[in-house]
Amino acid sequence: MDGIEKIIERINAAAAEECAAIAQKAESDCAAIRSEYEKKLQAAYESAIEKGEKEIGLDAERMLRTARLDARKELLLAKQNVLDTAFQTAKEKLLNLPEDQYIAWLASLACKASDGSGEIILSARDKELGEKLLAKANEALIAKGKQAGLKLSNETRNIDAGFILLDGRTEVNCSVSSILEDSRQAMAAKVAEKLFD
Repeated sequence: MDGIEKIIERINAAAAEECAAIAQKAESDCAAIRSEYEKKLQAAYESAIEKGEKEIGLDAERMLRTARLDARKELLLAKQNVLDTAFQTAKEKLLNLPEDQYIAWLASLACKASDGSGEIILSARDKELGEKLLAKANEALIAKGKQAGLKLSNETRNIDAGFILLDGRTEVNCSVSSILEDSRQAMAAKVAEKLFD
């Protein structure tokens, strides 16, 4: 039996050596796989961090652009409100001129708009100034070397203040709102420059 025991011992020793070698190889393979996955994990982590930083940078850039655009819109709106207030103030000053100055202003408009003929259709607000305006406008036309053929209409127009000059089929809107709107379009840049310089 001694021989069988020795054979069994040798077989067990060889099996133990083989098991140890297999275990060592498995441990080595696991370590290599673990190392490879740790590298992949680290690369994925760094890539995710880099991607996140880029996205944060892009988001911050977008937010900054949006904030700048909103600020420009607010500034433009504020400037528009200031211009609106300036022209509203001008309108109120025109409408509150002393009567003689207001009539002189309306007469100068009639003189510019007319070739010497036509009919003045006043606003309801200015109806009572009709005869004085007509006299002053015809005087201004004569002073400019034009005929004094303006007439006063019995009708009124639904305008804020001022008049409509009707000459044949042609109408010239000389209402205060229309004059100011025309002036605003022509002068808005200059007024803005004075207000915001």
